[in-house]
Amino acid sequence: MVIKYPDIYEETAVFQMKTRWISGQGLLATIDEPHRQQRKILNTSFSPGQLKEIFPIMYNYSHSLEGIGQCTLGYSFEPLIEDLYNPCGEAFNGVEATIFLMHVLRVLLPYIVNIGSAHLRRHILEWIPYPRLQRVREIVDTLDKTAKEILQAKRAVLTHGDEAMNKMADHGKDTMSLLLKSDVTADAEDRISDVELLGHMSTLIFAGMNTVSHTTSRILHQLSRYQEIQNKLRDELLNMQARSIQDGNDLTYDDLLCLPYLDALCKETLFPAVSFIGRRTQESTTMRLTSNTYLGLWGNDAHEWRPERWFDTNIVKGSGGTKTPGEAAGPAGYRFAEMEMKAILYTLLPSFGFDLPSDKEIC
Repeated sequence: MVIKYPDIYEETAVFQMKTRWISGQGLLATIDEPHRQQRKILNTSFSPGQLKEIFPIMYNYSHSLEGIGQCTLGYSFEPLIEDLYNPCGEAFNGVEATIFLMHVLRVLLPYIVNIGSAHLRRHILEWIPYPRLQRVREIVDTLDKTAKEILQAKRAVLTHGDEAMNKMADHGKDTMSLLLKSDVTADAEDRISDVELLGHMSTLIFAGMNTVSHTTSRILHQLSRYQEIQNKLRDELLNMQARSIQDGNDLTYDDLLCLPYLDALCKETLFPAVSFIGRRTQESTTMRLTSNTYLGLWGNDAHEWRPERWFDTNIVKGSGGTKTPGEAAGPAGYRFAEMEMKAILYTLLPSFGFDLPSDKEIC
């Protein structure tokens, strides 16, 4: 209901303000027509055809933050080089642990932003002797500085034409390069401002990193609990690997879509990475409350983790097209996150086994 009627169930002003404060004027911080326009533009960058183009990049970097950085920004966070410090990577990794624990500040934010000018608020912020708040300032400054540097570098390459783009490591196939190229030929009213582009950069990295890492962690936890499912998935992935080796071909995006058990497992596990988003109804309405474990829809074992349910045509047909939370959020985020999760699992499962620790309990 919330996804189907976004104009009725709008995010609260506090949520929008908080999001703009963290990641800029991106997709998550807009509503109404600006939001629809941004989603329309981003959806073209995550079309099935474009995912086929960037899949080899993702597969070569099947570790969360690096893969997202390469595919969305054409930027390396250098996560596997221990001696190389990357402030932007550290900033993204610290966002959730630092910002989302500052409950009081998030409540006061709507009032704070109306105090004086931006210049005055900045000085006040720097004077407040609160280490966590100062860490937030450092994170936001780092993300903003890095995004501007990447955008400037992309524009510089773009001025030299397609030949310069093709010389880049990803041949200019990352999301931001595509957005910039399409923006050049777009009508004036459809062009993306630098403020929006900078917001998209932070939003894509932050949303993709958290969605993928949270869901992949949950999948690995469930596979550790259900060894028979883990073995069944591993067999499917090993068979695909054997066919690829026999044919002498690298794994493709289409190959990834031809793994039914992997697909069912991802659908069974996809839940919203953000547990709570404040919304306010804009008009009187009636909401039908259901859940992802509704027995009438998913069967008597709805509370169990059972990927095989997605092969039951009666259940799928009876759902009337009900989508997983990820699918309902729209193709811009869902397809990319799904591709990355599957690439990570395809890389890990054939080589590693996962089991629960014997000395501690994982909730």
